[in-house]
Amino acid sequence: MENQDVIQDQTVNSTAEDQKQEEPQSEPVVATKQEPEQQPEPVSAESNDPEPEKTAEPVPEKKPEETTEPPPEPEKEQNAQAEGQVAKTEEPAPENAPKGEVDKILEKTVDHEQDKKVEAKIEKPEPHAQPEPNEVAGKSEAEVAKQKEAESKEQENQTGKQEEAESKEEENQDKQVSDDAQATEIAEGSLSFTFLEDEATMVLVRSSRTLFIVRGLPGSGKSKLASTINTTYQGLCTVICADNHGIKPEKSSTFAEGFKGMDAAIVECLTSEKEVVVVDDTNHTHSRVARLEELAEEHRYLAFFVEPRTPWNRNVEQLCRKTHRKLDKNQMQSMVNTMSETSLPFFFGWFLFSSYQDKLRSMASDFLKMLGNLDAFKKHIGDFSGDPEKEVDLEQYFSDKGALHCTTKFCDYGKEQGAKEYMEKQEVRESYGRASELELTALFITPRTAGAQVSLSEAQLQLWPEDSEKEDLPRGSRAHVTLGCAEGVEPVQTGLDLLEIIAQKKRGEEGEKIQELDLGALTYYGKGAWMLSLKEPIRAQSCFSSYYGPKKGDGGKESEKKKKLKCTVM
Repeated sequence: MENQDVIQDQTVNSTAEDQKQEEPQSEPVVATKQEPEQQPEPVSAESNDPEPEKTAEPVPEKKPEETTEPPPEPEKEQNAQAEGQVAKTEEPAPENAPKGEVDKILEKTVDHEQDKKVEAKIEKPEPHAQPEPNEVAGKSEAEVAKQKEAESKEQENQTGKQEEAESKEEENQDKQVSDDAQATEIAEGSLSFTFLEDEATMVLVRSSRTLFIVRGLPGSGKSKLASTINTTYQGLCTVICADNHGIKPEKSSTFAEGFKGMDAAIVECLTSEKEVVVVDDTNHTHSRVARLEELAEEHRYLAFFVEPRTPWNRNVEQLCRKTHRKLDKNQMQSMVNTMSETSLPFFFGWFLFSSYQDKLRSMASDFLKMLGNLDAFKKHIGDFSGDPEKEVDLEQYFSDKGALHCTTKFCDYGKEQGAKEYMEKQEVRESYGRASELELTALFITPRTAGAQVSLSEAQLQLWPEDSEKEDLPRGSRAHVTLGCAEGVEPVQTGLDLLEIIAQKKRGEEGEKIQELDLGALTYYGKGAWMLSLKEPIRAQSCFSSYYGPKKGDGGKESEKKKKLKCTVM
């Protein structure tokens, strides 16, 4: 039945065209839509025959697929194939459709066919995308499909080659990375610092004012370390990078102006009391680290000097390969030599966090006020003034000597015996940057110094040098915090004064018991030495770090003689 409908539809189309050519139209024709360039003539669908005869129009040899749509005419099929697809025709009119409806349907069908012919003549096929009509003519659908499949594969190959080329280009761009990106090849343990791993330490750092001074040669991984610190203390941390101030280690001409701007940015952060500030630079010269230490001390920040622990951090060849900076081996070797000269600090020690420094300073101030008002002290005022009748303001007598700390090892930048060996000890490396609670058991003063005695734990004694005390005194006896020094006296004298008091006790010279105070027992040991033994120890949180300061000249024999006079045992 479906085939019969198809044949009937074709017959209707053919008859309508014959009548159009042979007979004049006697009835009004339904108007068809107009194209801008071509207007098809109206067609009448009138036929007096109940069932039109089959025309001589040839039928395509290939049997059409079973469908409700009629097969396209040969000319129409060629145009559709030229466009790469078979044009879809309108559905045939039903057998019992009224005459008026048949006219409209046939008009649309003829109109649609002529539209396709016009489009086929106007549109030009894309190069290498669609075959010309004369190439498609006479080919079976299988051949056309095969040709399309070949073209599709060729296009896929071209797309694949383009994607591969883009991938290689991205890979080449990834290889051109900076020091920070290259430093991600971090060996295991090279970022192992307690201030990045130990939760107790990180809590104290977050609640204090801390300055991380990152040191490292180009390509050593310093920027990666700075980035890791920033991530660990996210929200509290400010990173000041030398690159942002135009400082380039390969061009010394950039130093002066660059450091001027960089230091201004650092001071701004320290003045506004940012919790954590990171300085990302090579910091390989002594003058530079001393300047940063000075800024930290001035603004009462706890300073850490940290260097990435990558295996290649002093390897000239690997550093030259890993850095993007244009440094030859001679330039890099020069920087390595300078870095090595400044590896050892002035000393190592436990540095009190800022809030505990404030607490201890306040307690020391109260102690000096109380002591200065005692009649027992006034009886021995001549120990300090040289005149028994001259009063002394102890708070003015002692001057503050910077960040409060308990020194473990005096290194003098490597000049002191055993300094290098101390720095390389596993306990020292593992403890650097670790928080530690100091137990302060007594406050004392002499005409030279004011300090607090520290009682070390077993763990803290692992960081204490074996040669710090005399042979007849317990290890750790010299541990102290310097609270102030008299004019012209160096802080190192504080430990010597403490050792003398302890030595007197050991000899059985208990001193003169003055009185019991709220804080503890006050004793006078002669020659201006006073000690307040605390009932309850003062517990102060500190962190194991290092100190760099400006180097002093040798000064000749006269200067050395003066130094010995200032630092003597009582």
